[in-house]
Amino acid sequence: MRTVLPGVIFALAAVPLALPAQVTRRTHGDTTFILTKGNGAWGAPWTAVELLRIGGGKTHETTLGDPGAITALPDGGMILFDRNSLDGPIVRMFDANGKFLRNIGRVGSGPGEYRSGIDIEVSSDGRIWLTDIANSRINIYSPTGVYLSTFRIPGYMWTIDMLRLGQRGDVYIIVPIFPPKGAPVGTRETRGYFRIDTLGRIVDTIRIPTALAKDGDDPFRVTILAGGQLVLAASDRFAFSVASGQGQHGTIVSSRDLQPIRYSANERRQVDSVRREITKQGGMREGNGGPAKFPELPEFKQPYSLVKVDPDGRIWFQRSVADDGSRSGANTLNPTVFNAFQPDGTFLGEVAFPGRPSALFLSFAGDFAWAKVTGEDEEVYLVKYRIR
Repeated sequence: MRTVLPGVIFALAAVPLALPAQVTRRTHGDTTFILTKGNGAWGAPWTAVELLRIGGGKTHETTLGDPGAITALPDGGMILFDRNSLDGPIVRMFDANGKFLRNIGRVGSGPGEYRSGIDIEVSSDGRIWLTDIANSRINIYSPTGVYLSTFRIPGYMWTIDMLRLGQRGDVYIIVPIFPPKGAPVGTRETRGYFRIDTLGRIVDTIRIPTALAKDGDDPFRVTILAGGQLVLAASDRFAFSVASGQGQHGTIVSSRDLQPIRYSANERRQVDSVRREITKQGGMREGNGGPAKFPELPEFKQPYSLVKVDPDGRIWFQRSVADDGSRSGANTLNPTVFNAFQPDGTFLGEVAFPGRPSALFLSFAGDFAWAKVTGEDEEVYLVKYRIR
């Protein structure tokens, strides 16, 4: 029985037209600077269209519990890790029409089994890579879900999108890079990647260049491309850097001509409300178990707060949006709006997502995206959008 609810069938809706793209490029040393004013190569900003959704408990396989990883596939389908399904933790595969295809593996610690799943990646040959943090390993399955192999990984850091697959079979996992011995007091740790082989051995470390280190302390604003180039979102403007990978030279800095966005009074009240609730429930804790203090809310929002890469190599940044007074509820601060770029810094365009999907659990592939959406009654759906 098909469990997909009818989606919106009309064409993509564009917001009012903006200025055509005006792009300037300049080079200083081995760094290329790109500034884009107005639209990107795709034209005016788009509002994505919901095509279908999975959930609502219509069948056993589509009764969703707590989706913990979602990966869009190039053919329009999707792979899901549900942490609390009716079958317990499980990986499920769906086709482009939202039809359930199969389960992959099962709970356990034996070959092909898993006890958790924080990340799912699909290599260019279709193999499925599952990061099982509870067993400190990565499981590899065939495109149809047949178990192939396992290798252990060092347990330095566990975060969404921690695994990236590179060219020539390279495997990257994000790790904290601590200041070297003798570094000045106050030097912060940054993020980088270990390149590992399929025996779990560390081959080398990809570090953030010193000149970009101030932007590299947030794991959600750092990623790595298939060629080994680090991508870092700037902390103070609508810009990002692409630092050269192994055997490469040069850095690209791509910016949009957008003004910083201040937190509104309404947004500050929401932050205070959330913090009071966290404190009421026990508060945040430091690594030593002691109470942690909330940092002071800055004047301006983080320009780009999240970065993702799709199978085509496009880079997607969630960008901050000004409070226009029309939003309310739990997601006032971060409407789901993404900017897309090519690895060479070319700005492609902006896509806004209706239905307030979780940006963290949003995955892009081709002209589509899959996301986790929570309804008004806290019910969970997986929604497929057309983004082009």
